[in-house]
Amino acid sequence: MSDVDQSQRDWLVEQRYRAVLEVLGGSRVSEVALRYGVSRQAVYSWKAKYDAAGVDGAAGGVAATEDQPDPDLGRGRGLGL
Repeated sequence: MSDVDQSQRDWLVEQRYRAVLEVLGGSRVSEVALRYGVSRQAVYSWKAKYDAAGVDGAAGGVAATEDQPDPDLGRGRGLGL
């Protein structure tokens, strides 16, 4: 992976982590999704992965739960949190 690719990935991870922190801090998922330009489902997915594995696990692309599959998987946009 090139330095640019890694830099872009790091930026995405940081943005998704910040979105999750906003939700954990009490912001509404719909507001966070609008602010970050993503679907509510994406925010729920990121939060589920964070809940399941924390920052380290989610950074590795850990799947959400079976009853809340990641809507971005299969589209080349897995969490990467």
